[in-house]
Amino acid sequence: MVSRLKRNGDEPADIVTRLREATFIRSVKVFETMESTNTWSLANSFSDVQLLPELVWAKAQTGGRGRGSNRWHSTMGALTFSIALQSARVGKSPEDLPKIALLAGLAVQAAIQPIVSGDDVRVKWPNDVYVSDRKIAGILVETPSRPSASAVVGIGLNVCNSLDDAPDEVEHRGVSLAQLVSEPLDLNDVLLALIVEFENQWNQFEGGVWNLAQQWSRVCYLNGKRVELRSGDRRWQGVVRGIAEDGALQLETVPGHVEPIYAGQVTVME
Repeated sequence: MVSRLKRNGDEPADIVTRLREATFIRSVKVFETMESTNTWSLANSFSDVQLLPELVWAKAQTGGRGRGSNRWHSTMGALTFSIALQSARVGKSPEDLPKIALLAGLAVQAAIQPIVSGDDVRVKWPNDVYVSDRKIAGILVETPSRPSASAVVGIGLNVCNSLDDAPDEVEHRGVSLAQLVSEPLDLNDVLLALIVEFENQWNQFEGGVWNLAQQWSRVCYLNGKRVELRSGDRRWQGVVRGIAEDGALQLETVPGHVEPIYAGQVTVME
């Protein structure tokens, strides 16, 4: 939980110390601006695996990426960072890799729900976080060519940033924490709370005690909604009935028949 909220944050050295002392992060890289934390991390974070998990944080990104060809609009005041890590579980079961985006979504939800206590924070399969019907965070998980069983988890969270200059679609469909609360916000406190929640989810995942379907069902944005789902040339329509333990979206395409969907673009139908 965020213990204090204020506008004047810690100096970079202080937040680095707090992250190292309070979380599983071993190495922290902080940049004023860069194109993409995921791109930098994929190229640089795995040269010494003894320093993993590594956090790469940019105060501003000029080329943040989302899934597929999507772009993440980012300005000063947003949280944009990547976590580079290795997974013993993914090493044994590579099919578990897509679940990392789901656990990251649950971590974001748990970290910011106490801040916006008057609004419901929900996770949207497979990689977004919403407050009411507006997107507040996105997640992108990528894998380096080596070492194996490794991943970079990129997270973009709207905190103190303004969306006034964002593209129309982002401005009208997005929201930041600063728009939802009256107290000033400290990026460092929000970041620390998020990493603590991510570590909690990660430890459950790695330890094999992670109950994904149950956790997701409590905060699922799509549950009960009629959606269209597209994956390549395939199209489905139906009502979302949560997700399965393996991470598949459960889509009821006809009454009584649930189709498991493992990847795709989801659009909520009016």
